[in-house]
Amino acid sequence: EQVMLGAFRSTGQKCTATSRLIVTAGIADEFLDALLQQARALRVGDPTDDATQMGPVVSDAAQQSISAGIDTAMAQGAVVLAGG
Repeated sequence: EQVMLGAFRSTGQKCTATSRLIVTAGIADEFLDALLQQARALRVGDPTDDATQMGPVVSDAAQQSISAGIDTAMAQGAVVLAGG
């Protein structure tokens, strides 16, 4: 839960947002499964709605930057497991 908050609070647009994790091999699969369940359940929507957990990014430029980062990561072998 804390990883989700660190990564997605403020739509991940703050300088202290979680961007990398180091997880030991012994718990990596279990950790990833739990994180994916939470990410897939994340309620994205209108930031004025109390049920919303993540609103929109601040600008078109921010959205383009995020998309470019995803594209770069995928070109380097990353696999998108949720969203994207």
